[in-house]
Amino acid sequence: MRKSATADFYRNYSSAQAASLFIINCERPKGVSHLHQALYRKYRPQVFEDVCGQAHITDVLRFQAANERVSHAYLFCGSRGTGKTTCAKILAKAVNCENPQNGSPCCQCSSCRDIDSGIATDVIEMDAASNNGVG
Repeated sequence: MRKSATADFYRNYSSAQAASLFIINCERPKGVSHLHQALYRKYRPQVFEDVCGQAHITDVLRFQAANERVSHAYLFCGSRGTGKTTCAKILAKAVNCENPQNGSPCCQCSSCRDIDSGIATDVIEMDAASNNGVG
């Protein structure tokens, strides 16, 4: 991508608008030649019912969110590809959701959409393994 096109893009859009263009709509703004979203992020489950193979975990998390008995901290651990980040994001959405449905997020309210697009200030996704050379 040319530097001038990139500079023009960021000059014309605020960071929140840029995030919504890239993540929610997956549109290519004029002058931006490429847009990539990993498949595991594109098809990530959005509610607890969609998570496969982790019913013993998602049932507990859903019950806690539905009954407003959420702990002050959770430690998601396990091998790669088991759904740690997915369950954590769904739990964050369920806790912050304006219209939760049986402990799962509605995925329609502004809180859910903000968390999905990455612009929510209350939810920050930090992957320690990829941010500090571990792994």
